[in-house]
Amino acid sequence: MWWLVLALVAWAIWKWLLPALVALIPTVNGTYDLKILNGSNLPFTLREEGEEAQEVEITSIVITAANDSFTELTTLRVTKNGQSITQTRSDAGWCIVNGNKVAFVYRSGRKMNGTIVDNKFVTASEGSSERFFVRRQEQP
Repeated sequence: MWWLVLALVAWAIWKWLLPALVALIPTVNGTYDLKILNGSNLPFTLREEGEEAQEVEITSIVITAANDSFTELTTLRVTKNGQSITQTRSDAGWCIVNGNKVAFVYRSGRKMNGTIVDNKFVTASEGSSERFFVRRQEQP
């Protein structure tokens, strides 16, 4: 009879406790939208002076991560001599999660380090750039 009690306890652990414990493990899987760059909301504007003066607005950066890899899609609006064009740039690489820390390593070798907070937010830095990403809510 003791084996029946043991089997029931094992089943209860498998059914309720294990999923609850797995949910506590930080994950970076999901789609994230950049909300704040260097303390400013988007769009974030960079001005380049000189002969080739132009204004570059970062209108969005979206990171989609799954299974230890990620893609990044950046949308820019470049204005030069009063003419604006929209550009989209993509990049990709690998993400390495260690506890609540994550490293995004781009194919080019560039690296962005971050922290996962409650599996909902990622704060990241690349050089002197500070970024705050928010995970998109999954649709039912």
